[in-house]
Amino acid sequence: NENISTDADFVASPFRVDTGLNAEVWCDLYVPPGTEPGTYKGNVNVLSGKKRVARVPVTLTVWDFELPSEISMRSHFGKFNEASAKIAGTEKGSEEFLEMENLYNKALLEHRAVPSTPDNVWPEWNEKEGIIEKGESGRLRELIEKGKVNAVDIPLRYYREDPHKCKNYLQAMAKWLRDLGYLDLAYIYLEDEPNSAEEYEIVRRQGELIRSADPGIKRMCTEQTKPSKHEWGDLYGAVDIWCPL
Repeated sequence: NENISTDADFVASPFRVDTGLNAEVWCDLYVPPGTEPGTYKGNVNVLSGKKRVARVPVTLTVWDFELPSEISMRSHFGKFNEASAKIAGTEKGSEEFLEMENLYNKALLEHRAVPSTPDNVWPEWNEKEGIIEKGESGRLRELIEKGKVNAVDIPLRYYREDPHKCKNYLQAMAKWLRDLGYLDLAYIYLEDEPNSAEEYEIVRRQGELIRSADPGIKRMCTEQTKPSKHEWGDLYGAVDIWCPL
């Protein structure tokens, strides 16, 4: 089919451009599964106030195949956090926050970018009762089976105040994930972007603690394999997944 027409109309968020400056606009077009192949045409209208100052014609060709629903690349694209909530005029943990978090995660996953795992899929734990399940396994299953999430980041709780307690917590968390069949998708985000001898040592301590708790938990570090300075030592043995800067 050629020149398929629709009556869809989308309004972008307004923004300001100072006099004498240029602003670039990136338009990401999402083609949902099941879209009829063909040529789609439309226009981008540029407004200043209510006055149209330009009309940019757009042509989109939709081919007669679909990409698999599974996401091939494993990634971590951050989370809808407290700072995001503040900008949006809400507070973390509120009903509105959870709704916006779901929309944020959905948008990333539709574009094959995996968000940080939401806090509400991780159960509470204490040394007396162990894992306290309150529906978290169902939320995690939905995220992986329906959302196609292929990597989940376990929060590194209790590490700074009580490493022994942290080890017990990680052992329980690893067993919980292993019983659910998801431990192979799990990892822990180590000290972020280590860039000093002290921070390299933190990564080594974290890595050893996690390995001693359960070697099935993968360890991810946002650092290249070669240290920035030789005297810092290296991170081999402490890191399983390298995320070079």
